[in-house]
Amino acid sequence: MYSNTAAELFWTSSDGHRVRIERNGELLGVYDASSLFQSGLNPSQQYRYVLQAVNSDGERSQSWQIDIAPGDHPLSDNRINASLGDTPGEFANTLLNNQAAPQMPVQLPQPPSNVSALLYSSTAAELFWTPSDGQRVHIERNGQLLGIFEARSLYQPGLDPSQQYRYVLQSVTANGVRSSSWQIDISPGDHPLSNRRIDAVQGGATVVLNDA
Repeated sequence: MYSNTAAELFWTSSDGHRVRIERNGELLGVYDASSLFQSGLNPSQQYRYVLQAVNSDGERSQSWQIDIAPGDHPLSDNRINASLGDTPGEFANTLLNNQAAPQMPVQLPQPPSNVSALLYSSTAAELFWTPSDGQRVHIERNGQLLGIFEARSLYQPGLDPSQQYRYVLQSVTANGVRSSSWQIDISPGDHPLSNRRIDAVQGGATVVLNDA
């Protein structure tokens, strides 16, 4: 769990099989990847994810099941392990290490430094940072990915003065491993323009994943 509206599923397919994923009984897709990011979750709703390996003949393995209740799960314990599901398989299960949060990292890149924001008006702001060792920077806003940037700043026009925005910044390596995070909260309509600079604070749990 990254927030009460965002989570990511992780798995390892030992024989290279694709992975079929359903959410609350509806097919999300069949994936060649090793993770699936889920944004825009409803904190008041419960989600059941069912994962099965699929071989070249279309046969499915026994299922794994992950239940996520975004509004109830404490972010201080953001890892949710899967359990064997009720759906029987047509061949041996090849899905391993199924979880809704990444495993503990071996080595992380350093996070970006000098992270801050400047508020230009009640509808516009800009984020600034110094990259660490030339790493790109992964930025989310309110739990949704804005992009992965090689720049040193990101201009944000068209903000809603009545809304609060939470930006999360992390360094990311070429292999998709992310650093610990910085967090900036911006309320454009409430922040006095006489004090336009907003410094970042250390974000939540360290995250390691593969974005591929």
